[in-house]
Amino acid sequence: MFRIGEFSKLANITVKMLRHYDEIALLQPAYTQVSNGYRYYTAEQLSQANQINLYKNLGFALKDIKVILTEGDDSQLIADYFSSKESQLLEELAALQKRVELLEEVALKNQTQERSYHVIKKVLPSRLVLSLRKKVTDYNDEQQLWNELYATIQQYQLEPVYDGYTLAIYHDAEFAENLIDIEVQVTIAEKKELTGACQIFETALTEVISVTFAGSYQQIPQVNQALAFWLEQENAKMVGPMLNIFHVSPAQTDNPNEYVTEACYQILNKQD
Repeated sequence: MFRIGEFSKLANITVKMLRHYDEIALLQPAYTQVSNGYRYYTAEQLSQANQINLYKNLGFALKDIKVILTEGDDSQLIADYFSSKESQLLEELAALQKRVELLEEVALKNQTQERSYHVIKKVLPSRLVLSLRKKVTDYNDEQQLWNELYATIQQYQLEPVYDGYTLAIYHDAEFAENLIDIEVQVTIAEKKELTGACQIFETALTEVISVTFAGSYQQIPQVNQALAFWLEQENAKMVGPMLNIFHVSPAQTDNPNEYVTEACYQILNKQD
């Protein structure tokens, strides 16, 4: 038998952690001397110690490792634990990848000269549009609305008009993290009777301020700041939702650097 210090070296587990494993009945000594409390382990117990180390490296919690080791004969239970852990790790990997992409973008921005965003005032013309408005759980789910909108175009053989006003409107009165109220619109040539969630109607003339920018949507905070400065300087205020006009969208390119977007806010001049 091996005393706890010796077993610690063989198992690559600290003495402190071996004592903790004993307390939670994960890996208990083969023998504990009553007179002095010394713990003794056997060579056979190294296989269990190695399994614990392996599962810890895979990210399993100690309580889950205990179940896995205890219920080792239940193959379905073990498979369920592994499947659940795989899903968790894939979600963490996706989240880390997003952080890496954001970090790369911020680093690139710091290396390049700060962009200047040109604000203009314009009027969006009245248009005949095919529209779909729904609440989605995430801003990335906007793509689902576009898919449904274009499926309706195909179903009813509608003719899109490429007038530079393919856009999304964000109707929430404040920033929303979930249940986001989004409307997508495409200009079309003629009106038809529809069934389902999509509608056809004539839009009103809309006065907006806008900034057209090239590249990824990570620039939106800086674009919003440029628009906010303009509103303060011109003594104007926002009176409607934000909208984005997509001149070059993710539907046309997989490269975010090639996006061309026009961010707009509906406005009302103080003198109006």
